[in-house]
Amino acid sequence: MVLSSADEQTLHTLTTQGLRPVRQVKRAQVLLALATGVSGYVVAAHLGLCVQTVYQVATRYRQQGLA
Repeated sequence: MVLSSADEQTLHTLTTQGLRPVRQVKRAQVLLALATGVSGYVVAAHLGLCVQTVYQVATRYRQQGLA
């Protein structure tokens, strides 16, 4: 997955600054991890998520961006 530089910066900000809902932070972590080339299975295992959740986050990003 390829993230735009603006999206990548936004995601880094979401994961490092301020208090955010856990769901929002996890989604940001998923996208950042997938952007490094790690497989969805590895991301799911590392973050304690279902593989289906990882792929749903990725699909939503491809369709809607960070909306």
